[in-house]
Amino acid sequence: MIHKDGEIHITHKSNGFFKEWKLELLASRNRLVLIEEVAFHLSDCPGYSTKYGFGGDKNFNCVPIKTYKFGHRKPTEKANNRLLK
Repeated sequence: MIHKDGEIHITHKSNGFFKEWKLELLASRNRLVLIEEVAFHLSDCPGYSTKYGFGGDKNFNCVPIKTYKFGHRKPTEKANNRLLK
């Protein structure tokens, strides 16, 4: 749960099969909309290192990578989305 004005930030690879995750579609199914997507730079996060999600402890190349920012839909956005379907 997030506050009505809150945001959820997801940092994720943005190429190849990672696009098939369809983060924006997944968010929309939970009444969230994409607010912004920005390039992620490892230099902005001192001490951060990549790790495999399946138990490996090795670093991997995470470029290109973006941070996707999602928030609650506004009432007018709900109406517009219904018109597009």
